[in-house]
Amino acid sequence: MKIWDRLQQKFVQVPSTSKEAIPDALLGQWQVKSDHDGTKLNGIHVQKNTRNYLVPDATKRLTLQDSKATLTSKFPAWQIPVDSAADSLGFFAKQHQQMLSKQNTWQDWANLSPLVPEIASAIQIQPLEKSIKDAIPHLEEICHRPRSYLKMEAEKLPVARVQRIAPHAIAYLTSHTEDWECKTFRGVRPKNVLSLVREELLDIYENRVAVRLIDHLLVYLRRRIRDVEKLKNELEQVLNFSKVLQSIHRRNCERICHLWGENFDAAPQLKVAKETLDFLEQIKQKLLTLTDTDVYKAIPRSAVVEGTLRNTNILIGDRHYREIAKLWREWSKWRSKRSKTAQQLFDFYQQTINGFDAFCCLLCSKVLMKTDRDRGFGYLSDSALPERGQSYSLQQGSAKESESLNFQWLEDGSIQLESKELGILKFIPLIAQLAESPDEQTSEQILKLLEQLIEQEASQSYRTIILYFGTAQDVSKISPKLRRYFNTIGNDLLNSDLNYNSKSDRKLALLPVSPFDILSTERVARAIQWWIYSQKCSAYPIKNVLEFRLPDELLRQLQQSGAMRQSPQNNQLLVMRPFFPDDRRVFNSNLHSMIKKEEAKGNSSRGEVVKLRQLENLPKSVDQEFESLLTCPTCQERYSATSSFENIGNDCFKAHCQQCDTDWGLQRCGQCQTNYPYIKLGGASAEISDRSVGWCDRVFGRDVLAVPCFDNNNLQFYICSNCGSCGNSSQSSSYSCQRCLKPK
Repeated sequence: MKIWDRLQQKFVQVPSTSKEAIPDALLGQWQVKSDHDGTKLNGIHVQKNTRNYLVPDATKRLTLQDSKATLTSKFPAWQIPVDSAADSLGFFAKQHQQMLSKQNTWQDWANLSPLVPEIASAIQIQPLEKSIKDAIPHLEEICHRPRSYLKMEAEKLPVARVQRIAPHAIAYLTSHTEDWECKTFRGVRPKNVLSLVREELLDIYENRVAVRLIDHLLVYLRRRIRDVEKLKNELEQVLNFSKVLQSIHRRNCERICHLWGENFDAAPQLKVAKETLDFLEQIKQKLLTLTDTDVYKAIPRSAVVEGTLRNTNILIGDRHYREIAKLWREWSKWRSKRSKTAQQLFDFYQQTINGFDAFCCLLCSKVLMKTDRDRGFGYLSDSALPERGQSYSLQQGSAKESESLNFQWLEDGSIQLESKELGILKFIPLIAQLAESPDEQTSEQILKLLEQLIEQEASQSYRTIILYFGTAQDVSKISPKLRRYFNTIGNDLLNSDLNYNSKSDRKLALLPVSPFDILSTERVARAIQWWIYSQKCSAYPIKNVLEFRLPDELLRQLQQSGAMRQSPQNNQLLVMRPFFPDDRRVFNSNLHSMIKKEEAKGNSSRGEVVKLRQLENLPKSVDQEFESLLTCPTCQERYSATSSFENIGNDCFKAHCQQCDTDWGLQRCGQCQTNYPYIKLGGASAEISDRSVGWCDRVFGRDVLAVPCFDNNNLQFYICSNCGSCGNSSQSSSYSCQRCLKPK
């Protein structure tokens, strides 16, 4: 038996003795691969040589057994998605399997909407909820005027309070002289007499049914309200774009509206969602008022009612109890559809996690590939639908080798992007709802655990990003000082007073994604944008364009024009900009003169002539190296160097797109003296009112590299991706912008 840790991307050792082997359990982190047929997961046999996720049973516990070891653990309930969310994720797993069976293309998969399926039916009032509303008057009648069982008990009372004497009261009185008041000539005058007292007993079977039904309905309504609220928030996200268009860049707004417009119409559906939510809140409040009645308090919490009701006279004959019995049977029928056997629960969790993997694969596919609605990053593929364990090649319109990308959906469900020029970018799906952590201490423990498990290289060429199941609304509930750590690609963390050092902060990249959050696509796109363009920009100035030394005469000419220079550290030749037409003309003229001089010397200089002729392709090679820097990262328009490229010193550059008025390039950080890439969108508004965590995804989406300063409406200053200092900070001992550090 082997356990694969997806975060560490390796098999971890299995203890040889039974113990709590996994104290820090994150749902979706581990997979078990069995070498034989004797392995059991939660009592379910695991097939040999298959990968299965370690999932909880009905009690939220995990038990993994084989002949050598037994592993146990427990998953906190807050990590596990609710049934409605799990059903939405399962949809993507089913859809992927159906498209595989139909032999659909990858393009068909990329055109699939990454939003909650069948949202129109999910926000409607369900039949059970209508039945609950109809039955509330009967529940109120039962709670305020319940049926009861009259029980006669013998109790010793003062004579003045006695209404009915018990049959054996005289015999009791003769043997208890302490209850005599005095003796008379006729007999004894009693002080206390054993009497019959009528007691009204509310704890009867029929009332237990009514009270337990209230409890079950409240649980149902709370879950349902939470589901509808998530859908309502998603609908409001879309409408907010139209209300705050002045603070959202038009390109991002168009992408979001196109994504939503594929399947949904937000305005009328938001109205339906609000009406449904009001309806559910009203009946929930009415049920909550019944929990303060005498009959509810009289029924002990331990009193359990079986799912199948007994047909008593009261449940059949009383019209109020009869309606309650009818509602109980409807609720029981709904619950029976949701209840699962151990095998069904195992399959359900496996499909849910596989569905989240498929959802993350869909996000990456949608971002990378050119679809009917969105250009994405312009990659195309004639491959079939991606499958786990397979590798695929994506090509851009350009025939350059550097534009090809290797896409792998790994066997463990992770997504890996790799290219010769850019290195590796790996997305690890983690279905655990990290943003639902109950307190700040738990959130800190999660961050420390992930920091320990995720090993990042110092180079940008290898990056790992965790995609966990969550929304922007979930992140907003986390402690303010920790929110930015749960929604970052690692390039926007600021120097602060937290216990995490800045080096480890930048290593951990966490992004919430969910079918309930319309910005999930833009978050993934921004991560890929940073991986691609930050490396392309950071390659400036261009190095190693020549395999041999450039002749001094040609070098002086290029240095004087500013096209090239030598590094003072190692005399390495650096290309500072593409060749302008004048550079090309003078270079070719001087080169041809040198070739003629060498040819005139005869066979003795034949080797030198060969070297000089190799330089004829230098201007073209330089142009190819600068092609990606001269391509606008937002509209993909390509320009010549004379009209759009400028070397601004400090090994930095600035490029400009005349089509969309976007600027991009490298800037020098005043604190750490390193260069970082940026994009400044043309037409970006100076009024950005909401600066909460994740505002970049909402305002700019993928069209941003270094994050603009929170306190700079003109978008002139950026947060350094190397040290976290802000370009808008004052030159004082505290070099981080205090407005940037302020929790939102």
